[in-house]
Amino acid sequence: MVDEVIELQAKRLENTVFKLTTDIAILRLENEGLRKAFSNKKKKRACGKPLFNKLRTETNCKAIFFSPLKIK
Repeated sequence: MVDEVIELQAKRLENTVFKLTTDIAILRLENEGLRKAFSNKKKKRACGKPLFNKLRTETNCKAIFFSPLKIK
């Protein structure tokens, strides 16, 4: 009788530990994927140049005329 109760509690504890380790592994993989996605998005954003803002500050006027020499 006592052995059955202890065996049941041990089995329940084993299942809980297994579930928690599985959850941790899944969360770590998800976290790694999100970090990679964030760094990729950050790299893409950093590469872009604010072309129109740069040209507007040079001329201080609202109309912008584009020439091939000015755009590089």
